[in-house]
Amino acid sequence: MSGAEENAAMDAAGDATQQSRYPLRARKEVAEPAAKAPTAKRKAKDPAAKEDAAEAAAKEKDAIAKREKAAATKAAKAAKAAAAAQAAKESSNAEPTTAASAVPVPAAPAPSVQPRKSAISSTAIFTAAPLERLRPPTPQIGNVEPPEENPARLATIHAFPPPSSIPFHQNPLAASPRRSSLFPLSHVLAAPVPALHRDRGLVLALGLGLFVGLPPIAIAALALSHVALAALGLGLGLVALAALASYSQPDPALPVPEDAEPRLRPGNTGGGTKQGDYEDSEATMIKVACQFFTIELATVRGYPEDGVVQNGTEDDVAAKAWAYARLNAKGGRNVRLNSKLATLIKSSKWNMRNRLAGRARSHIQLYGINATKSLNENRNLVTSLLVNYKFIFADPEEEDGLLEHPAIIAIIKDTWFDKGGDAAVIPLSFNPLPIPLIALTLTAIHYAFDTITDGPRDKGVRPFAQDVYMQTYGYYRAQMEEKGQKYPAVMVEAQQALYAAVTKGTKLAVVVEESPWGSTADSSLDAAFRRRQNRLRAT
Repeated sequence: MSGAEENAAMDAAGDATQQSRYPLRARKEVAEPAAKAPTAKRKAKDPAAKEDAAEAAAKEKDAIAKREKAAATKAAKAAKAAAAAQAAKESSNAEPTTAASAVPVPAAPAPSVQPRKSAISSTAIFTAAPLERLRPPTPQIGNVEPPEENPARLATIHAFPPPSSIPFHQNPLAASPRRSSLFPLSHVLAAPVPALHRDRGLVLALGLGLFVGLPPIAIAALALSHVALAALGLGLGLVALAALASYSQPDPALPVPEDAEPRLRPGNTGGGTKQGDYEDSEATMIKVACQFFTIELATVRGYPEDGVVQNGTEDDVAAKAWAYARLNAKGGRNVRLNSKLATLIKSSKWNMRNRLAGRARSHIQLYGINATKSLNENRNLVTSLLVNYKFIFADPEEEDGLLEHPAIIAIIKDTWFDKGGDAAVIPLSFNPLPIPLIALTLTAIHYAFDTITDGPRDKGVRPFAQDVYMQTYGYYRAQMEEKGQKYPAVMVEAQQALYAAVTKGTKLAVVVEESPWGSTADSSLDAAFRRRQNRLRAT
């Protein structure tokens, strides 16, 4: 058997085996060639089949042509877009010569792949300045925030004034008008700034945005200012840390903590109603506060009980006095002001007023009033002194020597300028003598006159009552303030002369200052001031 026959036999055996294993597939394969062969022959002989084949070939050719045309169109569009981008880049680098060159030209349609949109146009950064004055934009590092997402940084940059608003000697660009016109503020604001951190973003905004296009002198000046600001911030930070450390670590040597309650002596009898009920430091503070309270009444407001709330209540004056004592008393402590301490401080007003009233009653004899005269004589003298305010003059009959009567000088000196008096504690409050103190002294003299006109009383001498003489004080103060406003030179001279008289023989000196007071007027007193002013003008 030849090789071909042997191969044919083996193929037949394999086919038989295959057919025995897969009978359906065998029958199908046998049937298909028989069906196909006649079909191919029929197609070869059938004219309609030839037309169908030609039509299919034509369609396939058209499809190939369309695909080639689409590819060519796409390539043309890409080339056109690249050319437009190159043209835009070249136009952005060119120096504008007219206003029309700054107007953006609509670009060609973008390619199918769109780039990520940015809040700042890359072509809008350098269109406002010549190319030789600018540097390339700084590479963006890290996560760059759009300007609208970081308003704090832009608000800070907007706060910088334009070059025209900076003084000439502080503006490095002011030396050349042409140079200053080349750096508009819009160029500075358009520079993108890496936002690594909120605080560091601000520093980077100044370091990168402001430096673009600036001359070396301006860059050096900005760098020096940044260094100075950094040093100042470091110094302030160290001071704040030191203050925080000292605040958080109180001094253990302080025997009384912050805002502690006042300490009472063991076995006290008053329960805090008397100065002697307290420990030494608290007692010293009470003494200083009471002295400040009486000085405030004498030199600022004689009767804080007048109900004028806008001027401060009596409790307000007491709180002010206690605050002064906490700072100025020897061995003072941060002790809280309670109701008992406030009552103690406010009660000191009676000591001052009674002392003033006693000095006035003892010195009215300088007006010629004494017990050797009859009651009617003393009453008539008092009446004549009160008419036209004659008692305030050194010579009541001639109305000369304003506020220089010996009684006024003696009362003020004995009440406030004696050894260890209030004037020695706070001299500035009495120099020059304030009009409230003068009005309070005149009120005390008026009270002394009333005790004379009263005559003998079964209940004793009338008191220096607050409700009665608070109105008298207001009247005298209004008169003095009005005359001081109307005739400032006369009032200043009177204050100086009175201060010199009460401080005679002391180390206190006269300070020349005008008095700004003013209120209502009185015709007779006004005439006396006018006469004195005319004398001053004549001399």
